[in-house]
Amino acid sequence: LGWDGLLQRQFEVEHMLRWGLTDEEAIKKAEDAVLSLLRFQKQLKQVSTALGINNVGLLFQELLAQLEGAENHSLVSGLVDLNRVQEHNKLIEQVQLLQGLLRLKVQDAADLGTANKTLTEARAFFSSLTAHAHDKGVRRFDVLEELRKV
Repeated sequence: LGWDGLLQRQFEVEHMLRWGLTDEEAIKKAEDAVLSLLRFQKQLKQVSTALGINNVGLLFQELLAQLEGAENHSLVSGLVDLNRVQEHNKLIEQVQLLQGLLRLKVQDAADLGTANKTLTEARAFFSSLTAHAHDKGVRRFDVLEELRKV
């Protein structure tokens, strides 16, 4: 991204993330979470296929129901046997991370698509922020502060 693109993306990313980008460590933490959640989205597809349901939305809803507890089961919860999924607790942790990171209510496959787009844009922002910081010989947070002043 050029400077103007980075400026636009900075505004979008900072408004879509619940976590503040307050220093270099916070930027790293948010970037790591974005990358982890992009891997999670791919993992959902793989697990869904392995279970023979080929429906990431259904799998996600089951994970969400497990996270929220029995009182929040939807009509479709219970259709996916999470006992067949290795380390399903780690998937549930990723659902929790997704909810905690994005200012977006994610409940089904369409919402996952929106989340994926947001995460992909955030990844591009962090990559571009890193490149600009490297070119200027400064920290990413310094470039971010400069963007905020514009």
